[in-house]
Amino acid sequence: GNTIPLFGTQAEIEKAVMGIVTDSSGERPEHVYAIHRLLRSAEEIDTYKAKTQEFMAEMIGTMFILLFGNGVNAMFTLFNLGGYTNITFGWGLGVFLGILVSNRITGAHLNPAVTLALVVTKRFPLHKAPLFICAQMLGGFLGAATVYFFYLAKFQQFDPNLEHTAGIFSTFPAIT
Repeated sequence: GNTIPLFGTQAEIEKAVMGIVTDSSGERPEHVYAIHRLLRSAEEIDTYKAKTQEFMAEMIGTMFILLFGNGVNAMFTLFNLGGYTNITFGWGLGVFLGILVSNRITGAHLNPAVTLALVVTKRFPLHKAPLFICAQMLGGFLGAATVYFFYLAKFQQFDPNLEHTAGIFSTFPAIT
């Protein structure tokens, strides 16, 4: 008679289970439906794990960029340490570490503009874009917030009203 393969793709096993196993009346017994539900739930768990890994990779990678980049900006502004070379090296190190963390899992977009450009050029599926963009926004916020909280005492001493330190976290023209 027919046997259920021990090895094969999930679809092959599912087809074998649903197509071969019947009882004497020609109906499939309840345990066959239970196996089918288990196979489906395993697939859903794998999808959830993949989405979670992608979200965390993009979030942590983006957080590293902002953590190192804003961190070196804070050191330069608040402590008058370093200069152009240090700032460039700090941002470069942040980008390198962000890519290192997320490249194997997501391809290291690390920026909503990159994700959007890939969607527009049809090199990235549109349905994944909101997840990636949310992860990148959250990662950027967490990186900047971490820098702010680490240097909070110095911010309060250097610029109590936070009127002269916005350049640590943003880029804007110096209009006087």
